[in-house]
Amino acid sequence: MALPTRDPRSTTPPVARSRAIPPRFASLRRPPGPLIALAAVLALLCLVSGLLGALDVQHRRAALDDVLQRGGPLTGAALESYQSISDADATAAGAFLVGDVEPPQSRDRYRTNIAEASAALGTAASGAAGGGSAAAITRISTHLPVYTGIIETARALNRRGLPQGASYLREASALAHTIMLPAAEELLRQENARLAAAQDDAAAVGWVALGAGVLALAALVAAQVHLARGTRRIFNRGLLAATACVLAAVTWLAIASFSAASHGAAARESTGQVEAFANARVMALQARADESLALVARGNGRPYELAYADKAGKLNGEQGLFAVATNAAGDTTRPAVDKAVQAWRQWQDHHRDLRTADDSGDYNLAVRLATGADPKGTAEPSTVVDQELAAAIGVATERFEAESRSARDAVAGGELVVAVLMGLAALAVGFGFAPRIREFR
Repeated sequence: MALPTRDPRSTTPPVARSRAIPPRFASLRRPPGPLIALAAVLALLCLVSGLLGALDVQHRRAALDDVLQRGGPLTGAALESYQSISDADATAAGAFLVGDVEPPQSRDRYRTNIAEASAALGTAASGAAGGGSAAAITRISTHLPVYTGIIETARALNRRGLPQGASYLREASALAHTIMLPAAEELLRQENARLAAAQDDAAAVGWVALGAGVLALAALVAAQVHLARGTRRIFNRGLLAATACVLAAVTWLAIASFSAASHGAAARESTGQVEAFANARVMALQARADESLALVARGNGRPYELAYADKAGKLNGEQGLFAVATNAAGDTTRPAVDKAVQAWRQWQDHHRDLRTADDSGDYNLAVRLATGADPKGTAEPSTVVDQELAAAIGVATERFEAESRSARDAVAGGELVVAVLMGLAALAVGFGFAPRIREFR
């Protein structure tokens, strides 16, 4: 078989022809092609870095806006409904011990709690994302008017001196403890989880954007070294300006990112404080309601006393809610938490005196100890516990809002700053390479 022969007119070896560069790319191999390609790569790298940085800042600012405008208020509304229902139930139970004439301050406090719970549910419903939160809001909203109706019936019977009023009161309290409060707790858990996710998103450092900026900076420095060696010109004003712009953008982005992350972490800490203080406060309010209901039941209060003991057990101990609150407290909230813990210990001492009086048959003394008619009763320390924990919650909430605003302010306008600086850097790259390119023409 005859071997293939090469065209004698061809002067290009077969291997060389197979590796020949397409005509449209051949110019890149000849000066000033390599310089044009390098300038294009550097400019593109600056633009991509600017885009990534601007998008990172925009995403972070949107997450912080969500924390301030949605996550924080919705979590606050869920917490308000949880606390208000607990307080209303404790207030209604305590008012029955005074007699057939309910104290005006107790009535006003109960009505305020119900109004605040209703308003909080409206706020939560307006921003609920569906799922568990929406279901919890529906359960509470459906049963809240039923609860208030039963309480009003109990009051009417109590004013007439009829014992059936106590039965209606216990029915209303059972409704609160078995349906409404668990639903409020679930709502708070859902909103806390959603807020925590938004805070984590806002506090994350934009490593991709920072990495792209550092890469652009390194590429510009390497390009200047390459040009200095090839042209024997130490400085290129265009590339120096581009390097300065990229350095400024990366520096601003790093400072803003870490500052926002720092403020975000502080806000997250405050959120944890609010949760710890609120859990202790609600548990104490429920213990107060059980303490009162045990006396309202008149000889049939054993289940309520056991319920009180259960809640006291959750508040006490190294892993108890008061220990958690104490560990979570910071410099600004510790005084209030310490006062609440001290008042709780005093409350427990007076509660033992109350139970001794009731168990020995001195019901009137037990009632005086529970209602505050006796200065050594449980009314005053229980009030101090509630007030001090409420104050601690208020301080922690203010810190959360302040730190979240500071985090948002740290990145305010950042997308424009980064985009402009990186855009100027890309233009400066073009101006820096233009004289070198013109030398070949």
